[in-house]
Amino acid sequence: WERWESCSRSCGGGIARRRRECSESEAGGCEPDTANREFRLCSIRPCSQGSNSFRAVQCSRYDDKLYDGKYHTWIPYISNNQNPKLNPCELFCLSSEESFYRSLSPSVIDGTRCGSDGICVDGQCRVSRRGRER
Repeated sequence: WERWESCSRSCGGGIARRRRECSESEAGGCEPDTANREFRLCSIRPCSQGSNSFRAVQCSRYDDKLYDGKYHTWIPYISNNQNPKLNPCELFCLSSEESFYRSLSPSVIDGTRCGSDGICVDGQCRVSRRGRER
């Protein structure tokens, strides 16, 4: 296994990853260009009171970018099962001025919360505990 990467967040819960290259000698062989990956939770202490959510920070990074010829103040849009087709790990943000939402990024930063007990890893909502991916 390689060393753990740095945590995706400094507080509020993030993830760290590490990889292990697959070798032909492992049981069952391996597919070309694949690696085993492992992730773990890190920086789980709460962020300071009054700080913005991690999703809100990600939305606000688009405040200084023109969208349809205007600047917007973006806040998180979470569907709360109103539209189950929306990926909870895609960055949907709501324009606070005009009350419409858009996908501003195909995925949130790893470690962003999704659902009641999940975190986003590689654009998918996973149970928030140490896990392995193959």
